[in-house]
Amino acid sequence: MNSSDGSKSTERRAEAEIFDRFSTIVKDKFTAYAEASRQSNSKVNQLDILYKRPEFSAEKKILNDMNNNGLSKGLLATLASFIFLRWSPGAISRHLRKRAAASAGTGSGGSGSGNPFNKTGGYK
Repeated sequence: MNSSDGSKSTERRAEAEIFDRFSTIVKDKFTAYAEASRQSNSKVNQLDILYKRPEFSAEKKILNDMNNNGLSKGLLATLASFIFLRWSPGAISRHLRKRAAASAGTGSGGSGSGNPFNKTGGYK
């Protein structure tokens, strides 16, 4: 049993060493990412300060106008397609019912089923 206890302690030491290496790598990576994000935040802040200057007001106005134009056209297209897609199935079914009623009422249907897709007369 001593040999198994020795191998278990060796395995545990190896696992502890692997865990320590892994945790060191993770800590180093997170530290590097944190430093990079701090540096990029300072760059973003610098750009933000520069962009708030009056020289860029014309550019900001043009960008806002472009965004507002596209947004309003997109909302209008969305609304129109939604209304059309909600309205069109009912309109098509009403049209087919009227057409079926008209063909059944004239007596040209023959079977009187009122189905506009059943053609009893004509070319076969």
